[in-house]
Amino acid sequence: RERLLRYLEEHVGKHRYARSLMQWIKATEITGLRPSEWENASIETVFGRLALTVQNAKATNGRANGLTRSIDISRLTKEELQAIEEMLAMIEGYRQEIPFKALQLRIGKYMQYATRQAFGKRKKYPTLYSLRHQFSANAKFSGATKSDVAALLGHASDETAGIHYARKVSGQDKIRVAPFAAEVKQVRQKAREFIRRQRVKQSDDG
Repeated sequence: RERLLRYLEEHVGKHRYARSLMQWIKATEITGLRPSEWENASIETVFGRLALTVQNAKATNGRANGLTRSIDISRLTKEELQAIEEMLAMIEGYRQEIPFKALQLRIGKYMQYATRQAFGKRKKYPTLYSLRHQFSANAKFSGATKSDVAALLGHASDETAGIHYARKVSGQDKIRVAPFAAEVKQVRQKAREFIRRQRVKQSDDG
């Protein structure tokens, strides 16, 4: 992460999307949004708290926790809140120039280029979606429950993040965002703690 951000910072003013990608990385690591969810995200007041309201992607066939979700951002630092505000302002600034989907595609392609320049030859490279995985790991690292993580990510079930997303051991920083209780209650409880089976010793009489 730091190596990529250094590379981007060095190329601000030289590469068109260097600053935009920096903003995308920082804002997504704070909030965990899918790349496409930034299109209609907005800062609002929910239950008296500052919140980031998002239209859930994959909201068909019961895969999302409702059509929208709100993330409590009232505990963010000044710098973290500024990162979200700058991300939203960046998207709005491009809106008159190119459609959001085109912007997402261009920044994704630039990230593909930048990671190869920053990291050199390797088997795998991070993508825009990798930032959401890092957020999931950070949330688990912070002690969030399975239902909390599901609500933050917009999942209908509390088992999705455990199966398809990064694990707690990959967490690096504690998150300062939180779900709202009403949305946590909507999450379907499917995840089960792993219990190691123990062999039962048979008695002499079978």
